[in-house]
Amino acid sequence: MPEFRIPLKCNNCNKLGWDYQVWNGQQFITDHITPCCDQWTLEIQGKPQQYIELKDKERAKIFEWDIVKWAGHTWVIRYIEGKYGLARNLNDDFVHSRDIGIQCYYKTVEIIGNIIENPELMEKE
Repeated sequence: MPEFRIPLKCNNCNKLGWDYQVWNGQQFITDHITPCCDQWTLEIQGKPQQYIELKDKERAKIFEWDIVKWAGHTWVIRYIEGKYGLARNLNDDFVHSRDIGIQCYYKTVEIIGNIIENPELMEKE
């Protein structure tokens, strides 16, 4: 079953968090949402991000819009033209799709952040 994470922000304390959900073919099933403060209300902070069925060198699940290090450069995980892959920036339409599965297999891809919590990582290159 496809797995997603949804970026959330508390309107009371501004803390960022994630809701992990699974699509069972008919509806989303929420894994858990942990309250961050006494008067929490949540607001979605972007699009749901799908788990791409690959893990990084530390065995962490890789989701769409994760920021990764590979081959000495910073990349973002993108879904373009029906496939997931590595893009050099948020607007790049050219994706290195064949490389990501192979590099995850050889444990050379490392998650360093994501565009919701660490957008500055993409601005450095």
